[in-house]
Amino acid sequence: KEAMREPVFSRPTSRDMLINFQKQSQFESRSFIDIYKGNFDNWEFDGKILLIWATAKGLKDVFNTPHGIEYGVYVHANMVNTMLEGDFLQYFPVLIENLLILLLILLWLYINVYSSWRNLIVANFIIIILFLLYTVLMTFTRF
Repeated sequence: KEAMREPVFSRPTSRDMLINFQKQSQFESRSFIDIYKGNFDNWEFDGKILLIWATAKGLKDVFNTPHGIEYGVYVHANMVNTMLEGDFLQYFPVLIENLLILLLILLWLYINVYSSWRNLIVANFIIIILFLLYTVLMTFTRF
């Protein structure tokens, strides 16, 4: 694999990195006691990054993630995976976000000023198209 890339921050003025979460099942886990007692083969860890963490429920090291509540080690594993894969998430540029908000406000004003059934149906159809376009842009493009 190539060297780890520099993080792409969520906004140009921010030092926050958005984590691209994977399912917990993507990461292998072993019991610490098995590692401590040597109940593993050395080749199992070749070319892998090993994170040692306590996952006892009483430690309260749990976080809400897109895949539900997970232990902190999985948050860190996802952060490392995001950096290794270079699959960084980003917000839309502020200009595009502001233009979309302005467009929705203008559409809302149009609906309220000219509120006939035909206009309401057309306006709702336009809103659906705009959100679908927004979703497609967020899914398939990187800014």
